[in-house]
Amino acid sequence: MKKSKSKGKIMIVIGYPVPFYGAGWRRIQYIIDCLSSKGYSVYVLSSISSSSLGIIRYKEYKFAKIIRLPLVFLDIALTKMLNILTFFLYTLLILPLLHVTILILSMPPEDPCLGSFLAGRLLNRKIIIDYRDEYGGSATRPVIYTKIPYYRAMLEQVDTIVAVTYSLIRNLQNNIRNKKIVYIPNVADTDIFKPSTSLMINKIRNKLGLNFDDFILTYTGILSPHTYNLPNVMQSLKILIKKGKDNIKLLIAGKGPSKESILKIAKILKIDDHLIYLGVVKDPYMLSEIISSSDIGLVPYINNTLLKNCVSMKFYEYCSCGIPVIATAYEDSEIAHIILNNRLGLVAEPDNPLDLSIKIEKIYNNYNYRKELGKNARIFIEKYHSKDSFCAKYSSLINSLQRMSR
Repeated sequence: MKKSKSKGKIMIVIGYPVPFYGAGWRRIQYIIDCLSSKGYSVYVLSSISSSSLGIIRYKEYKFAKIIRLPLVFLDIALTKMLNILTFFLYTLLILPLLHVTILILSMPPEDPCLGSFLAGRLLNRKIIIDYRDEYGGSATRPVIYTKIPYYRAMLEQVDTIVAVTYSLIRNLQNNIRNKKIVYIPNVADTDIFKPSTSLMINKIRNKLGLNFDDFILTYTGILSPHTYNLPNVMQSLKILIKKGKDNIKLLIAGKGPSKESILKIAKILKIDDHLIYLGVVKDPYMLSEIISSSDIGLVPYINNTLLKNCVSMKFYEYCSCGIPVIATAYEDSEIAHIILNNRLGLVAEPDNPLDLSIKIEKIYNNYNYRKELGKNARIFIEKYHSKDSFCAKYSSLINSLQRMSR
C-alpha cells in the first residue's frame, strides 16, 4: 500500500538500545504506531553498546527508522559528558538533514535527552519530554531530575512535558517553572492483552507444564533489586505453602541482575518446584497468553518513597488481561489509589511477606471475588487506558505543536 505524503517529521530520542524488552520501549512503540497512523514520518534516535550488538540488524520498527549512536552505560562524569556530547552533535546534524520539526525526548535515561535537547533548542525545534520517571540511576542511588540544575533547566525550557502519572505532574508543578504539563499515562493494547477463555487457559497452562487447578502468581518485567522485591514474594509463597496451599506457583518472565539470586533463594527456601522461570518473553501475544492464564499479577515494589509516583506498564497489561493485581506499595502511592479506588485488586505493605501472603490468600480463597476484580480491571483499561485513548491525546498534542512550528 502506497504511503501518503508525510504531515511532518518527528524524532524520538531514547537512550536505551532498541528494540529492548521493557515498558519504555513498549511506550515508544505506542507513540510510533499512533503518529505513523496519523501520517507523520517517525525516526528513533537510539544507542548501541558492546552488550547490544545483536540488535543492529533492526533498521526500522514498522514506519519508524532507527538510528543508533554509541553510548557508554557507566555512572562516571566523563562518560556522561561524552554521551551528552555524542547526542548533541548527531542531533545537530540529523535534524536539518532529515527536516525534523519536533523532538520527543524519552526520559530516562537523561544524558541522551540533554544532548538532543541542547541541539533541538539551538535549531529552534519544538521539544517534548516524555517523562516516564522522575529519577535516573537506581532507587538506591537516584539522580532526581528536579534537584539537578541542568536537568531542571531542561524541564523548564521544553515546549511540553508529558507525564505518565498525576503524582509526577504534582511534583513537577511544585519544583519547576514550566507549567505546560499534560497527562498521558501508560496504556495497554487491548487487542493484544486481553482475557482468555477457560479452554485457552487450560491449553496455555498445559504448554507451561501447569495444571488447570494451579493458582498462578505472575510477575513480568525487569529483575532488579533496586525496584522490585521478588525475594519478598517468594517468602510469601513459602508461608502459603506451609499453610497447605501446595497448588500455588510463581511464574516469572523477564531478565535482569537479580535472576541468579532469585533462583538461588528459591532453592534455599525449598520452593523451587513452585517457581517457573520463563526468561524473556519478547512476543507480546505470548506474554498476553501467560498473563491471562494467571490468577494474580504482581507489582512487588521495594520499600522506597521514590516509587510512590510510579505505575508500571505491567500493571496496565495485567489489568487488560482481566486478572486482579496485588502491589506492594505505600497506602498513599498512586498505584495504591488506582487499585483500591477502582477495585482492581489489593495492596500490601512493601517488604512485608506476611502481609503479602494475607492479601494473596484473600483472593485465593474467594473465586467470585477474584473474578469480580479481574472484570473490573478489564473495564478500567477499556475506559481509561486503551491504546486508542493514548493515541488521541498524543496526536492532538503533536498536531498543536506542528501548527505552532509553521
